[in-house]
Amino acid sequence: MSPGILDVAIKFGPTICGLISFFALAGINHRKNRKNNLGDLLVVGLAGSSVPTGVLLIYGAFNSDVIPRLSDAGIYIAFAGAALLIIFGQTFREKA
Repeated sequence: MSPGILDVAIKFGPTICGLISFFALAGINHRKNRKNNLGDLLVVGLAGSSVPTGVLLIYGAFNSDVIPRLSDAGIYIAFAGAALLIIFGQTFREKA
């Protein structure tokens, strides 16, 4: 993978994937005549933003030059962690 593509994937990929996930769920809910729950939309958006980081981490297992360049992606890993905590909170609230 060329350095230019890798830099673009690290910089813009999470934002684009998060927005695509957010609006895709909103569109699906609208098409199925379901109410949009902001919490669900945010969780899907945050989880979607972690997709490029996940792909790059998998790619980094085969190309060790990628991992040092992911130092800027720490915030997106934090977003993925936040999404998991929100999912935990929602599941706990539903089951309790």
